[in-house]
Formats: sequence, C-alpha cells, structure tokens
Amino acid sequence: MKIFLTLLFVLTSYTATANWENSLERVDIKELKAGSKLVSNKSMSMRNEFFSKNIQPFNGYEKVLVGPLYKASAFSKYDFYRLVTHYNIIRKEEKISHFPIIYEECYDYGDRFANISRDIRIEGRLSASFKLFELGVSTEFVQGQTFQVGRSIRATKGIEARHITYLYYENWIGKTYVQYFDIDKKTKKWQVATTPTFILSKVNPTLRVKREIINQCEE
Repeated sequence: MKIFLTLLFVLTSYTATANWENSLERVDIKELKAGSKLVSNKSMSMRNEFFSKNIQPFNGYEKVLVGPLYKASAFSKYDFYRLVTHYNIIRKEEKISHFPIIYEECYDYGDRFANISRDIRIEGRLSASFKLFELGVSTEFVQGQTFQVGRSIRATKGIEARHITYLYYENWIGKTYVQYFDIDKKTKKWQVATTPTFILSKVNPTLRVKREIINQCEE
C-alpha cells in the first residue's frame, strides 16, 4: 500500500507540473531581450528576498540554475526578469580510445610497473536558446579545460589485467523558464521560453584509470 501511494503521489506531481507548464504563456527570445539591461549587484541587491535565488526545483527535476537579473524593456508589463533553468544530472562514463591500454601479465609485479602521461582537452557543449552567462553558468565550459593525466601503474603478481583510461562527466538536461517581477504589485510570474530545451554536456569532467582483471593465473 505504501509503495502504491508513493507511486500515485509521483504520477500526480508529474501530471500537475505538466498541466501547469501547458498553461504558461510562451515568450519569444528576441522580444524578451529587446530593450532589456543587465542589473548590477550595486544598483539592486540580490539579497533582497523578492529576488531570492532559493528556488526549489519543479517536480521531476533535481537542480536549479538561476541567471542574473535584467531590467525589462519599457514596453514590458513587468519591471524585471531572469532565466531559471530546472534540470537533472545524467552521469556518464566513456573510454578514451586514443589513450594507450596497459596490459599486465601473470608475472608482472611492482608499484611502478608502467606510467601513463598524456594531455587531453575537454570542452562542454551547450544546446539552449540562451548564452551561458544569461543562464548563470560559468564560462569555463566555453573555454574548455585541459587535463594532464599522470599515473603510475601497479602490477600484482598472479593476475592478467589491462589498465584503461576513462572520462567521467555529467550532462545537465532540463528546461529554461522566465521569471518576471512586478515591483509595485510585489508579484512574480512564470513563462516558458519558446525553445526551452537546455542541455549542457561534459560538465565536471574527471579522468580515471581503471584496472580490469582478465584472468587469474595458475601457479
């Protein structure tokens, strides 16, 4: 019964979120940006509770990205807006094919049996209607990151193994919404971008060398 109620709650939450999202107006990106200006932290304190960045993710999402505050166009119905992206993290791993595979034979032994030393450059890819800065993402994903892999390989007598270099990273996948603020009425309103898809790949990359045991050797 407990499992059934949990599943029912999850399905209800997803349905409510979908219905809520379908009721939102869609905003054109060009119209949104036209005449708008970035608000500096000096002229508008971001600590103001009205502009709080403590936003809970919508049902079905784990994380939230909050972009900087913008002064809306004089023709807009609202005073300010910002981009808020709700997303999930998908963790990935892939073998780096152009790195050498180190084989460990039955009678190899020692803490420094072999060494791996290579450089690799990793760049994140953004699939979204907005720039990284507008979304509140660090620009280091555009510049890319260069890693130097250096590791001593340890061999253990009595096994056959191979040492393979893997890349571990995250893909962030979600949707981007627009949050408007009306200062006089002290109200907030959500809209969804006309092309809300948000995908940022190769986030938080890590390189690891894994030992895969092939066989246990006989004496």
